[in-house]
Amino acid sequence: MNFWIFKISNQDTYPDTPGISYVYDNTHSVKVVSGDEFIYLEKGNSKYGLTGAGRVSRITYRSALKTEQHSTKVNRVFTAHLADVVWFLKPFDLSMRTSTGKRNRKQVGLPEDLNSIGWSISIPRIERDLFLNLIDASLKDNPSQNPWTDQNFNADWQIDDSWSLVRQRSRMHAFRKAVLERHNHTCLVCGTQLRSVLDAAHIRSYAVDPGQRANPANGICLCSFCHTAYDHGDFTILPDGNLRLMIDIQDMVALKHFTEVSSKKRQNWLNGVNKQFLLERIEKK
Repeated sequence: MNFWIFKISNQDTYPDTPGISYVYDNTHSVKVVSGDEFIYLEKGNSKYGLTGAGRVSRITYRSALKTEQHSTKVNRVFTAHLADVVWFLKPFDLSMRTSTGKRNRKQVGLPEDLNSIGWSISIPRIERDLFLNLIDASLKDNPSQNPWTDQNFNADWQIDDSWSLVRQRSRMHAFRKAVLERHNHTCLVCGTQLRSVLDAAHIRSYAVDPGQRANPANGICLCSFCHTAYDHGDFTILPDGNLRLMIDIQDMVALKHFTEVSSKKRQNWLNGVNKQFLLERIEKK
């Protein structure tokens, strides 16, 4: 699988249909194939930002029309037919003309000169890690327009491994947003509200139960420290708000985390959490 930047500019040479097809010619020297994933980069009119992403379902091609032969090298026109397209509620600004764009480039690890990494061509190929960084940054606090509705989603919280990374990521960001907002951006174990360290942790494992991956009732807000300890099985959370330590913990930093919040307060915070899922983790130990 490859990952591409599909640039959208102010041109009427090719009849693109946003979210359905992306048209380009053989001079772009790219080898987009079925199953590849892409992210839209809108440029022009002082705009330079990411607007959506998706998967290529198939590629078709035809001979170029005379009106499409902007150079003597153009002889074929390709159409990438698109699927699983996710639109961001607002563009993720990457412009060097704005303070937000400069900050965003630094956040995802992009240099000031994008030509230095091959972005001067119309359809640059990017690495998987950068693709995921761009998707996650675009979706953070800015989920897709319709994360819970599509033709294959029946409100059963399913996320399939066969889905595109874009579609999976979109659902998981919506899950994260719902969990953190429900818990008022507060770690249920230690009580920190430092947003940069907060996660939406799964009670039933993401790997084990695909049918509950996107269910907010299967999620709790934990800081990265408590999340790691929770997934490792160092403690479990009871429906009455008490913590049960599963190992003998002598570390004072860990004990500080695990004793900072009262069980009564934590029980109130567990509103909206599936208590049966909490009990299942205890029964497995």
